[in-house]
Amino acid sequence: PNPTKENCLLNIQSEFTNEEFQVSIVDLSGRVLFTTSTLQKQMQLSTTAFSSGIYIVQVKMKGNISAKKLFVQR
Repeated sequence: PNPTKENCLLNIQSEFTNEEFQVSIVDLSGRVLFTTSTLQKQMQLSTTAFSSGIYIVQVKMKGNISAKKLFVQR
């Protein structure tokens, strides 16, 4: 759900299989707060370490970047 309080379920939609995705959470000042690489198209992200506010979830694959807003509420 968006806004989220503790966890966010990320579903990556891609026609590619067995490709690595880089997932990052960035604050509005551009600071990277979390980053990981995964082959999974679905992953759960914990937001418990983040203050209330707006963040950007970036998914990078094969030189392409997709970004969505994530709202965290405490």
